[in-house]
Amino acid sequence: MDYKDWIQNRAEEIAEEQHGKEFYDLPDNLQIEVWNKAEADYHDHEADRIDAAYDRWMEEQFFRQSNIG
Repeated sequence: MDYKDWIQNRAEEIAEEQHGKEFYDLPDNLQIEVWNKAEADYHDHEADRIDAAYDRWMEEQFFRQSNIG
C-alpha cells in the first residue's frame, strides 16, 4: 500500500470515528482537517517504523559485538 492509499484509508477511518460520516460526505473544510490529521498519523506511523528498524539494527550490532569478544 502506498502512502496515498494509507492516508485515504486513515482519513476514512477518522471521518467515521470522529464525525459518524463517510469522508466525502463531510464539508470541504472538515475534509481538509481530517486529511491533514491522516497525513500527520502517516508521518507518525512511518517514524515509528523507522525507530523500530533502527532499534533492531542496534540490537544486531550489540549481539555481533558481544559474539566477537
